[in-house]
Order: sequence, then structure tokens, then C-alpha cells
Amino acid sequence: MQDAGGVGRAILAVFAGLLPRALWPRLEEASVPVYFASLASAVVQLMVGLGLGIPGFLVYAWRAANDNTDLMLEAASRSAEASTAMSVAGSMLSPVAFLFFTPLGLGSLYLAVAGVVRFVAAVVDEPFGDPILTGAHRLTLYLTAKRAAAVARAQRAALEGAEIPDRVLTGAAAGAPGAELVVVSARRKAGWEEGVLVVTGSGWYRIGRIFEEYHDGGLRTLYPLVRSSETEVMRRVVTYALPGDEQGPWSAAADAERSGEIESLPLSDDPLSNEKPPSGPGGR
Repeated sequence: MQDAGGVGRAILAVFAGLLPRALWPRLEEASVPVYFASLASAVVQLMVGLGLGIPGFLVYAWRAANDNTDLMLEAASRSAEASTAMSVAGSMLSPVAFLFFTPLGLGSLYLAVAGVVRFVAAVVDEPFGDPILTGAHRLTLYLTAKRAAAVARAQRAALEGAEIPDRVLTGAAAGAPGAELVVVSARRKAGWEEGVLVVTGSGWYRIGRIFEEYHDGGLRTLYPLVRSSETEVMRRVVTYALPGDEQGPWSAAADAERSGEIESLPLSDDPLSNEKPPSGPGGR
């Protein structure tokens, strides 16, 4: 029984080798030796292509020859100057016509070529599954991830609400006493991550631990800014204009009423937020 089970798993592995390589680890966990059988899988695919293509071509060529002969005889019955050149040319083009213009020819050509390529890949220890199945699997993953990202963006946008100008608070007012300033943004900022250097007209800052809180009817992202030495080595840098900077308004969307001062009011006592934000750098 054990031998029968081993043979069954080996046969299953040969056909499972056609599946995308990304699925192979799961098969190996199920005791299906798909990596070991990858060479045999490629040979089987090649043999199937040849097994379908060779008999199919012989039948196609025989029918094409008969059709060409009938056309030649019909032409000869109408004219004494009929030539066999057309019949010979038609017969010579039969392999090309079969391989590229018939479903059976295309299918057998694909199987044979894919089998040869997979065989070579298995020999150099880089096996993979059937190219079409692999491509379909990758496309499915891409479309699934794209749809999931779109849904996540829509859900995030619903939580954030309308896009409003940034607010800049003192660290104490925003619940991050270890930070000098806190930028409150209605949208996540590209490139703004913990540890990134923020260059402003009034100095350099490091972004502390980022947290989120409901405020003004929407979910806001809070970026604590900790004063940094201007001699520090710059690796990842973003620029930002704070209130009072000579470069201009601190936010492209800021209005005239908010662009001139740093707010010191408490951030929020919004009842929608029941969770306290994580403490800022050096904070609570």
C-alpha cells in the first residue's frame, strides 16, 4: 500500500508540475514531490505536444495533398497548360499552415515548445510550471490585489472625509510632548515615514512615531516633528513649509486664516475616537 501511495504521489506530482511554481510549496507540504518531478513533468508535456502534433499534421497534410491534387486535376480539365506548381507549393506550406493556422497545430506547438523550455529550466535547477497557467495565476493575483487596494482606498477616504488643509499643533497640545510640533493631515503624506528628515524654513525635524486620531469629523494622520541637528547625515528627506516660513504657506491647500500661526488648542475630544493615540517620542 505504501508503494502504491508513493507511485500515486509521483504521478500526481508530474501533472501538478504544470501548476504555477508559487503553489509548489503547498504541494510539497502535502507530500507531493513536485520539485523532484519537474523534469518528468516537462518531458510529459513535450511528449503530449508531439503526440498530438505529429499524427494531426499527417492527417492535415494528407487532406491538403488530396485537395491540391483535386484542384490541379480540375484546372487540367479546363486547360492544357495547367501546372503542378500550385499543388507542390501548397504541399510545402502544409507544415506552416498546420502549426500556425489550426487549433490543433497551435496547441501542439505550444505544448512542445513549453515542454522544451521547462526541460531546460529543470536541468539548470530553475523549474517552473506551465507558462500560460503561471501567467494566469500572476494576472489573477495582480487583479485581486488591485481591487483590494481600491476597496481599501475607498474605505480610507470614507473615514478621512473631505480633504482639508493641514494643521500644525504644538507637541503638548497634540498629545505628543516629546515632539516640538505635530502636523495634522487629512491625508497620508507620501514619503512621510518615521525617521524621515523634514526640512523647513525654521529648522530640521525628524518624524517621530506616527499615529491617527479622529478630529473635525474625520480620521487624521498625525506626524510628530522632533527637532534635529542640521549637521545630521541626510538619507531620506522631505520638505515642508511651516507657518511663518519665508518659503510661503505651509500647505498648498491652506487658507489665509490658518497659515499664520501654530495652533495650541487641544487636538480633539471627538467621541468617535475611544482609543488613545500611541505616545510620541520621549512621550507618555
